[in-house]
Amino acid sequence: GIAISAWIIYSGIMIVMESARVLMDAGVDEETLGEYREEVLQIEGVDHVDSLSTKPVGAKSILIVKISVDRDMTVIRSHEIGKKIEEELLGLHPELADIIVHINPDLPHKNGIHE
Repeated sequence: GIAISAWIIYSGIMIVMESARVLMDAGVDEETLGEYREEVLQIEGVDHVDSLSTKPVGAKSILIVKISVDRDMTVIRSHEIGKKIEEELLGLHPELADIIVHINPDLPHKNGIHE
């Protein structure tokens, strides 16, 4: 009886913690974001990562990636890079439900703002 009670209490705590994470819109930790960033930068054609964030969806997360690519690249080629990011990271990380990739042209920056 005590073991079953302990299991029920543990399960209840885990359910509350997971629900709170989703309700508070908590993303993954900075170390995990750093891993995702490094993996995105390994994809050929990615100039740099502009931003990276996650949103919880149930027990998984959606990764939102904003990258910059060569401004003279074709739209088709830039979308191939976006698709490659999705395929690579979804294959490596079962905790990700989906990946949204936003592609920007690599424009000159002045004080952190595109010219």
